[in-house]
Amino acid sequence: MLSLRWHDLNGETRVLSILRTRNSLSEKVNTEEEVAPSLQRRIKLPPSLLEALLRHQEEQREMFLAESEGWSEKGLIFSTAAGGPLSPAHLRQDLLQVCREAEVPLLSLHDVRNNTTCILFSLGVDPRVW
Repeated sequence: MLSLRWHDLNGETRVLSILRTRNSLSEKVNTEEEVAPSLQRRIKLPPSLLEALLRHQEEQREMFLAESEGWSEKGLIFSTAAGGPLSPAHLRQDLLQVCREAEVPLLSLHDVRNNTTCILFSLGVDPRVW
């Protein structure tokens, strides 16, 4: 998720390609690498998710225009307010904060992924990736 780039998303076919992974070696050191071809995935997104991502892309464009001098354009779908990569540790902290605010049980990213698969399946979306 942290390595997804806008060019990994095909808006016409609604397919998101998972081609890279981001690993956190420490709070300040993150690495990004391509995953092996056998681990690369292509996921067909439901129309509502594609629409949400396209809205998010527009919000990023607006942030870029407002902060163009401090913006670090990396083409990331999920980035810091300055366009740089998010750290896995900060993503976990943000997720825990959202869970607390929503007064729901604390979830791990793995739990969110599994729950998302269940929700998509209940909506009639094929959860398999190809």
